[in-house]
Amino acid sequence: MLRLSQMRWLILTVLLLITVCTSCAEGPKPFDHGIRVWSYIDVVDRPPQLPIIISGQLPPHAVTISGVGHFGELQSTTGPPSGVSGTDTRFDGETNKFGFDDHETIRDNAFWDLSVSYNFAMPHCGVAHTPVPFRVPQGGQQVFAICYEFTG
Repeated sequence: MLRLSQMRWLILTVLLLITVCTSCAEGPKPFDHGIRVWSYIDVVDRPPQLPIIISGQLPPHAVTISGVGHFGELQSTTGPPSGVSGTDTRFDGETNKFGFDDHETIRDNAFWDLSVSYNFAMPHCGVAHTPVPFRVPQGGQQVFAICYEFTG
């Protein structure tokens, strides 16, 4: 039979394990509005002329990387916002340990200038800007920043 002090330690340990396990994030919640910026590195696919691209599509061999800074600024609107749109006209942040960062309060149905900086995560990748404003439709958009690692 357990003594009272052993029982207290057992209860404390179980409570601590429950707290730790329930506070662990398994990954991103489903995307449903705003802008979600993803940061990736790709060592398999053929790199473009520039080491970083910002796209609405993801190449098949890219893997997430954390710590990539990003900035966005509204350029123009293309119509009324959606029912889940926010009103922010600027955002900045850094991708988390899962390689993404959400900006749920931005104005959707608009064109945005976007920039990413791999300077702290992978300095040789550098900084990139969208060459033309990036369209964020009603409801939002996921944006993929991909650094192509030169392997040869």
